[in-house]
Amino acid sequence: MAPDTFHPYPGLPDELKVQIWKHVIGPPAAHHFKLNLPDDFSDLMVMTIEPIAGPAKDDPSIWRDTWSYSAADTVSHQLLAPENQLMVWQRDKSKQERIDKAVQKKGGGGLRYGSKALINASRDLVHFKFTGDEFDPWSLSRLDNRKLLKGIQRVAFDWKPTQHCRKGHWIIRPFECMCNIPGPHMWQENCHRSIAKFLSLFADLETFYFIIEVRRVEIDETWLAKQVKKPEPRGTKRARNGKAKLEACQNFPARLKEIRGKPAPELIEETIAVFREAAKKHKNLDIFHDKKAAYYEVRRKDTKRLKKHNKIWTVIEELQKRWRSGAQSLRHTKGMRKRAEQTKFKVLVYEDLSRDPKKDQEEGQDA
Repeated sequence: MAPDTFHPYPGLPDELKVQIWKHVIGPPAAHHFKLNLPDDFSDLMVMTIEPIAGPAKDDPSIWRDTWSYSAADTVSHQLLAPENQLMVWQRDKSKQERIDKAVQKKGGGGLRYGSKALINASRDLVHFKFTGDEFDPWSLSRLDNRKLLKGIQRVAFDWKPTQHCRKGHWIIRPFECMCNIPGPHMWQENCHRSIAKFLSLFADLETFYFIIEVRRVEIDETWLAKQVKKPEPRGTKRARNGKAKLEACQNFPARLKEIRGKPAPELIEETIAVFREAAKKHKNLDIFHDKKAAYYEVRRKDTKRLKKHNKIWTVIEELQKRWRSGAQSLRHTKGMRKRAEQTKFKVLVYEDLSRDPKKDQEEGQDA
């Protein structure tokens, strides 16, 4: 909604205009960026940031809309004032010059995003994907990199970096374990030591999230089949629970067969619905949106229906311990130490809102 398309808008009091813009801006947003890592031959080892996709139609991020809103009128500009937001700079000047020249050749005009993105750092999610040849968190501890990431408070990485992206374009395992410690920790895809080291570059970090995508192969069908239905309120509690468990045991083979017979889209939708309803019911759980997807914070007890449940929460716990121990070493910066000790580590589930569940179910049944 632009002021020139809502004719009574100019005559409204500023207080009402603010409420209108707050409604337009909507809930906390998700923004996606490429974090370009330097190659092994670079002496500077300085990272650069750029949009996840060049054309706006390919970028689900909300920051482009936020930029447009901020330029609509004085009220929207004050509400989305740069001094209250985070400006993420694209540092690769030569690439920006090539983009500008390409736009000029095509005769493009109108709003220009320049070399920065406008986001609400206090509530929005910043999701990074990594590009480059190699990734060594221990070689990136430079002042330039810390300045680049300054102000970002909510950071997210993919649990499985290949999810919803083109293969071969991204670093597949940016946080693969390189600790050379014998045992289960060796060769982990997400090493808590590597992640903690990299997150130390975010001076203003308040919450870190892993984003997981629900797929058929990730759903624990056996766990679902074992679930006990709530017993009827008759007899003693012990007797009711015992009867319910007995019935669940007897019905397990039939339940498992029923679950395995469901089309993948149907089973995925049922699983996501559990996460979605829990996030909307419990107001303390975070929810983010972009143009194509929703991201729901999930609790540990809800992710038991996923096979990766134990693995992801083990990494979260180890990461939190590692982060807390690192915070204790900040002896000369009491404020930073206190902030680091309060950093939260969470999990988000990704739901593609651009797909039609009914159509997917029909295609799954036909297949």
